Amino acid sequence: MYDPSNVSGCDSGFGNLCARRLDALGTTVYAGCLMPEGAGAKELKDATSNRLHIVPLDVTKQDDVDKVVEHVKDTLGDQDLWAVINNAGIFTLGEVEFMPLEVFHRINEVNTIGSVRVTKAFLSLIRKSKGRFVFTASVLGRITVPGVVPYSMSKHAIVSFIDGLRREVRKWSVTVHGIEPMAYRTPMANTKPYQNFLKHQWSEMSEDVQQLYGDSYVENYMTKINGFVRTGAYHNLEEVVNDLVDAAVGATPRNMAPGAQKFIAELTKVRLLLYLDLAIDNQPHYTQFLFLLN
Repeated sequence: MYDPSNVSGCDSGFGNLCARRLDALGTTVYAGCLMPEGAGAKELKDATSNRLHIVPLDVTKQDDVDKVVEHVKDTLGDQDLWAVINNAGIFTLGEVEFMPLEVFHRINEVNTIGSVRVTKAFLSLIRKSKGRFVFTASVLGRITVPGVVPYSMSKHAIVSFIDGLRREVRKWSVTVHGIEPMAYRTPMANTKPYQNFLKHQWSEMSEDVQQLYGDSYVENYMTKINGFVRTGAYHNLEEVVNDLVDAAVGATPRNMAPGAQKFIAELTKVRLLLYLDLAIDNQPHYTQFLFLLN
């Protein structure tokens, strides 16, 4: 049986699956859910044992984080908290010109500052156990493609945070691990909300800007995005879950980029991630890339 783990972002996707897997391994799991009464949290609770605790958690709210820390302390008993998995994240599509500044703030607050907030709150407990911090980063934290700049910025920041934190807590025998997935078909890959958002932002643009981009811009943009999700996004979410679980409780975990090997093998097919023309002008955007795994 493993020592307890705290996982944020468990309403759906990788976090939900990871919490289920850790519970099946016999771990006490504190599953942070933005909507603890929502369908995702209820399904998670129904599918797991009484070792799994659903805890309300909005990583942008310090009070939420503090309450989770107190709940963990109150219920640990004679156990130590072994791992914290920072998985909460949000995403949207659209060029910088269309993107309100509030979107940059919101994505950074959830994806970057939220992870920092949770990490700082749990640092003393993880130091006591000489445990682990695990982060769901992204390959977009190594490269940036057009149309996802705010998200890429937030993930670049998390990669930097992981690298710096790893060096700082090494003296306490605490380890830090980053998982950097390619594109997978989680609920985040549902493009309908992004299409609605993009149409709204398009309607907010001046007539001069709309004329510059052309009337068919939004339609062409979403055609490319939907095509990528159909043919380029990976189906097997368990690849990422395997790496998250290994990072949390495995004997010799390391940083991982799920899907990277397959992507490199298929790079000659131009699988639309590192080489992605979202500007609709048919001018390629080349990105140098490097996977740093340790």
